[in-house]
Amino acid sequence: MARLGPTDVFGPLRIDNQIISTETTGTPAFVIGSTTVIPNLNADLLDGYHASTSPTANTVMLRDANGYSYSVHHNLSRNNESSAAASYIYDTGDGWLRKKSLANARAELVSLAASGTRGGVQIGFTQTEVNRAVLLSAEKMYVNVPKASSTVYGTAKMTYSAGILTIDVT
Repeated sequence: MARLGPTDVFGPLRIDNQIISTETTGTPAFVIGSTTVIPNLNADLLDGYHASTSPTANTVMLRDANGYSYSVHHNLSRNNESSAAASYIYDTGDGWLRKKSLANARAELVSLAASGTRGGVQIGFTQTEVNRAVLLSAEKMYVNVPKASSTVYGTAKMTYSAGILTIDVT
């Protein structure tokens, strides 16, 4: 087959068979100057990857008709993991991940303690002769038990049942 040199065509070029390029690797087989989308051009791969709406490995992620995208894992790592969290990603049980503020996450994870309910402890209780306030120091709780006299100390009986710590001082 004889090789022809470069051919310039000024106008439409119609071909009723395949276009076969024997150009070597590293040189584009086509050079297109227009950015207009070409209808019916089937470009199956993007940088060697197929597109998919399902969470399939080694594919380009597409959104479905509802605008959702599906995947199995996301690596959201940053260079410095020692920084304080500004928000949390959580799953409400419907399969979707959502962002939650630190305050909302804390409120859900550590509710205030109440009668029969475990939770965080709220300080600020006004102490009386009978009831002693729980105090906090270095993230540890304690109760000051007063002396019965200058040499005799009161007896504290502590019981823990059903998530409730009871301290009786005599």
